[in-house]
Order: sequence, then structure tokens, then C-alpha cells
Amino acid sequence: MDRKLIGIDLDKTTLNDAGKVSDRTRRTLQAAQREGHIVSIVTGRPVRLSMDIYDTLGLQSPMINFNGSLGTSLINTGIMSIHLISTVKLRLIYWKMRR
Repeated sequence: MDRKLIGIDLDKTTLNDAGKVSDRTRRTLQAAQREGHIVSIVTGRPVRLSMDIYDTLGLQSPMINFNGSLGTSLINTGIMSIHLISTVKLRLIYWKMRR
């Protein structure tokens, strides 16, 4: 089996209309993680508004916040490291990807 990176958004995708993770979604994502895939939250939300969902899903992967400008490595819901991406680097990435 090839290992996959599964990036999940939160609002109106992973979360239902009530703003919660359904049991089916939780079980599906946890099964993918048990099978060796990397399930990672990728959201515009700040870390503090993503942590409960991260914990609910039982994730063990890095999380991307603030629309890609913050990468956070977490273990046991403690922030291990924060990686800020400058606006200059984001623009450079953007323009390289457009080519």
C-alpha cells in the first residue's frame, strides 16, 4: 500500500452543519490513520480553534493553520514547534506554482 497524505479542511467539509465531527467521519479518518496514512488538518483557523477537532479525531500529524502560513507540529496536544512562512516566501511559492 502506498502511504497518502490526506489534508482535511474543517468548516462545511469535515465538520457538519452543527460544527461537529460526525461519528462516521471520525471513524473513517481514524481508520485511514491506522492504515498508515497521514491525516492532517489544513485550515484557515488559528491553532486554538482547531485543537478540539485535532483531539477528537485523535490525529498525530502536523497541522496547517492560518491559510497555510503556520505549520504546527503537535504531540499530546502540546505545541512542539511553530513554523511561520513569510509573506515574501508565500508570494514566491505562488508565482512559481503559476508557471
